Amino acid sequence: MKLLWSILMLLACSKLGAVTYQPLSVAEDPLIWGLQGNADSSRCVLSGNGLATGFTSTATQLVANDRNGFSDAFVRAGSAMARVGLRASGAEPKGQVAGVALSDSGRYMALLTEDDLLENQGGPNSFFELSVCWIDLQTNTIRLASKTLSGTRATGFRLQVDISGNGRYVVFDSDSDQLVAADSNASIDVFRYDSTTDSARICPQATPATPPAIAMTLTKMK
Repeated sequence: MKLLWSILMLLACSKLGAVTYQPLSVAEDPLIWGLQGNADSSRCVLSGNGLATGFTSTATQLVANDRNGFSDAFVRAGSAMARVGLRASGAEPKGQVAGVALSDSGRYMALLTEDDLLENQGGPNSFFELSVCWIDLQTNTIRLASKTLSGTRATGFRLQVDISGNGRYVVFDSDSDQLVAADSNASIDVFRYDSTTDSARICPQATPATPPAIAMTLTKMK
C-alpha cells in the first residue's frame, strides 16, 4: 500500500511541472558568465522576499579582481552579483568571511569576518575571534557590531550571526566580556546590536517576562 501511495504521489508531482535548479555561484564576467565557481561555495542564505541570495565562496573568478585568497561574501540578485565585505576604502579584505545573513529586502547584511573592514582597529582576528559587521549594501555603510564600549574590536569567539527582517538588528553569540558593561558571567551570551543606536545589549535578561507578557510583546511587534 505504501509503495502504491508513493507511486501515485510521484505521478501527481510530475503533472505539476518540472522543478528547475539554477546555480548561483557562477562567474559574473560577461566573457565567462555561467562558468561555475572554481572553488567551494557555502553558507548560503536567502532574503525574505526571495530575490537575493547571500553566500560565502573561496572561488576566485566569480567577480573581477578577486585576489585576496580568502573566503569572501557574495550577494546575487537575478543575474547581478557583487562581492560584499570589502574594506571601507574599497580594498580587498585580509581575512576569511565565516557567515552571512540577509534582511528581507536584501539591502542589509550581517557577516562574520576575520578582517578589520573599517581599517582602524588593527590586523585580522583569529578565525574564532571573528568580528560581526552590519552593512548597508545600498550606501556601502559598514558598522562594527561586535565592538567594545570604547569602540574597538572586542576579543572573544563568535560562531553565529543573524539579522532582523527590516535590517535594523543583528544578533550574534560571543564569549567576550567587553561588549556591554557588567558582563561578569564568564559564559557565552547572545547579543543584539541596534544599527540605529549603534549599540549592543545582552538578549537574555535576569528577570524573565511571564508567558502572557511575552505573548503581548510579540503581538505588538507584528
